[in-house]
Amino acid sequence: MKELAFIVVKDSEFYKQYFEAKAERQKFHELAKEFFEKYDLVDSAEYYQTKFLGLKLTPDQKKRFDGQLKKYDDENGMSRFKQKSAMQKAWNEFVTDKINFDTIDKTQFWWLCLISRGSYNLWDKDGNIYGYIKDNYKETITLPEYMNEIKMSQYYSVIEQMED
Repeated sequence: MKELAFIVVKDSEFYKQYFEAKAERQKFHELAKEFFEKYDLVDSAEYYQTKFLGLKLTPDQKKRFDGQLKKYDDENGMSRFKQKSAMQKAWNEFVTDKINFDTIDKTQFWWLCLISRGSYNLWDKDGNIYGYIKDNYKETITLPEYMNEIKMSQYYSVIEQMED
């Protein structure tokens, strides 16, 4: 087992892509919030960040959208609207047509080239991007050139500062 913490090099392409993806995700969530308010879905706090409209609906909401929903909720208890439903079309027009999902996805699976099975985290504070990876099987992890290893104590110190 190997674990390590790192900081992303500020002038790297990954650094730039991380903040572009973060901004695009924020834009998505702001548009989604406006959409939910417009269509009286404010109680639906859980939803997918995808092109299809999938969210947790109350029983009353399910009745209201009867005929527009797929027959069964998915494994996460999320209701999905049919592709040609009025709500899905509104979702596309109001939200997803204004989002660049390629930008969002650029850094989504950053950890796949580093670990096989384990855990990972990536977050930012004060213009720095911090990360953590742990591989349950490997004894070594080789970071790419745009990531510099830091001491675990430094990593946890920043987390503690955020919690205060």
